[in-house]
Amino acid sequence: MRNPFGRIPLKALAIAVPTICLSLACLTGIPGLPPFADRPVIGRIDPTVFPRNFMWGAASSAHQVEGNDVHSDWWAWEQAGRVRSGQPSGLATDHWNRYEEDLDRLVALNLNTYRFSLNWARLYPQPGMSQPDPDAVARYDAMFAAMAARKIRPMVTLHHFSMPAWLTDQDRWGSGQAIEDFKKLTQFAVDRWKGDVDWWITVNEPEVFAFHGWSRGVFPPGKLDFPLSLRVLANLMKAHAEAYHIIKDHDDVDADGDGSPAEVGIAHLVVPFEPYNPWNPIEATIATAISTFSNAFWFVADRTGIIDLRLPFGPEIVEEFPLFQGTLDFIGINYYSRQLMRIDPLRGGLVIDQYPGVVRSSLGIEVYPKGLYDSINFVAQFGLPIIVTENGIADETDELRPDYIHDHLAEMSRFMRDRPDVPVLGYVYWSLTDNFEWEKGFTPRFGLYEVNYETLERTMRPSAAAFAEIIAAINNNRD
Repeated sequence: MRNPFGRIPLKALAIAVPTICLSLACLTGIPGLPPFADRPVIGRIDPTVFPRNFMWGAASSAHQVEGNDVHSDWWAWEQAGRVRSGQPSGLATDHWNRYEEDLDRLVALNLNTYRFSLNWARLYPQPGMSQPDPDAVARYDAMFAAMAARKIRPMVTLHHFSMPAWLTDQDRWGSGQAIEDFKKLTQFAVDRWKGDVDWWITVNEPEVFAFHGWSRGVFPPGKLDFPLSLRVLANLMKAHAEAYHIIKDHDDVDADGDGSPAEVGIAHLVVPFEPYNPWNPIEATIATAISTFSNAFWFVADRTGIIDLRLPFGPEIVEEFPLFQGTLDFIGINYYSRQLMRIDPLRGGLVIDQYPGVVRSSLGIEVYPKGLYDSINFVAQFGLPIIVTENGIADETDELRPDYIHDHLAEMSRFMRDRPDVPVLGYVYWSLTDNFEWEKGFTPRFGLYEVNYETLERTMRPSAAAFAEIIAAINNNRD
């Protein structure tokens, strides 16, 4: 099977690691599976492990759905033809104007939580960040009111990849100036919406943002500077720490009545790295080393207050930053699949491979539900509550998604049964609707609702109905 990342000599591991950690293969082929209707609604899911306040949700991010995001760095990136498919985001799904109907669709699926992001570029389109845009503030006010009317719990992400164009043009993440910018964004958001929000995610997949933008060049600003990408990642960690303390110091309103006014975490991409050949000690060692860097660095810093970004054969950043210690109230896991590490001399050294015959999404990503169990089990060692903040599949035919959702929920419930001492608080599917999938454009279809991009009509997929039935069955069979 062809390795889509090309040859990766062992001596170039420092350059390969970001790609290995942050990218998923783009292969083709969707083997068929038995239809969801052929199995019971709950099947292997244990309904007794889910507490009554469990967060069932779906997710989006601002640039991917709002549309006409003209002040963002991604808008400029798209106009320059930098999206792989050549598709600019344009109206996206027009969620900016259709949010009420989308929230109704969320309720129709028995979901009680909506994870979404505030659009930094809409709130602060011009340099300086002196005052937020009043029209953008008013629209988010209306969104929060609409969620409250529907009894939907907001889970707000402050930084989900896209940035104001001015901030990226000045490379303020590279210089570290964006830390102060992010503090201002956080302060305004908390002061304005603390009566609406108890669940805050500071940063989505920080390592993806840093390496894709500054090392691989597939996100804005399109740089190919690996040492600088490490510096950006360290600056993101510092920005998170500052934001955590702002939220905890200023959010004193218990919006959802659970007894806690503010819970703060991140959404971290967790990838189980495994040796292709379990008997091969070299592959096993490499897989473990990459897992340690990619999956654990944030949580180690949370324990120690030390930002430790060290890779084999490459540059490193090690800094004491005590403000970071203890800045997570929960861990958000974004899980999609595993990565198999293989030593193949015929292909130049270290490659990412897949076993023959595995079921794959339309992006060629292996469907591997057990990896969700393994991911939750891995982060459980850090002693914090866990939320699955993203889990989903690109599947335009909807042939795989019903079983995908069921099987991943079954693995999550298996963990919850095996480890009742570890609080697993929620499951958020990516995504509520089809949307603009960054450098891949509109081609991947992750949505529970299909979007016709010519008419912007939404259509519930059979998998969405199956998901709603699972939640209803769990609610009815919990006790």
